[in-house]
Amino acid sequence: MTDNTDLNKTLIRNNPNLSGNQLYNISKQSGISIRKTDFYSLVREVRKLPEPSIQKKEKSTPKKYRIKGTGTKKPPKLPFEQTKFGKIVKRLESEHGISEKRAIERARALLKIPKKDYRKLNRKDVQILLHETP
Repeated sequence: MTDNTDLNKTLIRNNPNLSGNQLYNISKQSGISIRKTDFYSLVREVRKLPEPSIQKKEKSTPKKYRIKGTGTKKPPKLPFEQTKFGKIVKRLESEHGISEKRAIERARALLKIPKKDYRKLNRKDVQILLHETP
């Protein structure tokens, strides 16, 4: 492996006008390539370039793998009975003496949550119904 890094260093020194990506492709074709991130760090080391900033590193990750709203944590997922919707259902169940299924349907009707949105209630529960009742 050390001989590959030495070969890569000479490749980088001999081609100062080529970009890092072009150099990596050449090293792949010649069979002396190393891991891509290691190769780019080697290019920065030989050319005496600074490390990329945090923003630039975040830009390089694909959008579907990015964490939205960095620095903010998701609220913890509570059990059904502790959510606002769950408390409403349990109260309806105990006061009216009905089954849990009927209490859920009645609570959905009282809160005017459409059936298509009710199917996604676990996702919406975090956003809308997570707040505790006073």
